[in-house]
Amino acid sequence: MAAPLFPNDPRQLGAYYLDGRLGEGGQGVVYEGYGPGGERVAVKALHGMRDRDREMLRRETWAWQRVATFCTAKVLHADLDGPIPFVVSEYVPGPNLREAVDRDGPYGA
Repeated sequence: MAAPLFPNDPRQLGAYYLDGRLGEGGQGVVYEGYGPGGERVAVKALHGMRDRDREMLRRETWAWQRVATFCTAKVLHADLDGPIPFVVSEYVPGPNLREAVDRDGPYGA
């Protein structure tokens, strides 16, 4: 379940409207959003705008797009050169990994 957007969070990135926060890490924030056709999506946006951060996200996106779609969410769109670099993927409902491990313990244990 998404948490509310913070006051300084963007409300839209490209054609994607942001509705809540799914998580945050060292590299950026993942938002729940909606595409132009109303489809639910996940939008990862970078915190930093440094060239090094953009290049890391560019490499991550390049690798992500090469993984079979039955293994991970499909990349739908990426804008890595705009004011806020972001990647849009299919939305996959479920708990985040930290919540699942906290609740059920490590997998395979």
